[in-house]
Amino acid sequence: MIRIAICDDDLSFLDSFERLLTRSFANVGQRPMISKFSEGKSLIKKVEKENQIFDIIFLDVEMPGVHGFIVAQRLREVSPPFILVFTTYIENQSREGYLYGGVSLCF
Repeated sequence: MIRIAICDDDLSFLDSFERLLTRSFANVGQRPMISKFSEGKSLIKKVEKENQIFDIIFLDVEMPGVHGFIVAQRLREVSPPFILVFTTYIENQSREGYLYGGVSLCF
């Protein structure tokens, strides 16, 4: 089973993106385990303190509290390798995400 984390402060985006991913994986006969986080600190805690491993992490860049790039940097330090996809509305932030080993998904 593929393990996916979605971290975004926009709660409606979290729900709609979860539905989109669930449908997309169902179309190829897969059922992912999806965990949702509304802020970066809780995602870091899940990985760092509870040893949760994710295969793919979708991470918002602009979030209150801890900025998405800081979250990414910390996750890279404490987690086994994972696919990192930044979700952002701001194009130049998507390019900066490559510095953290991420790919970008602009909405």
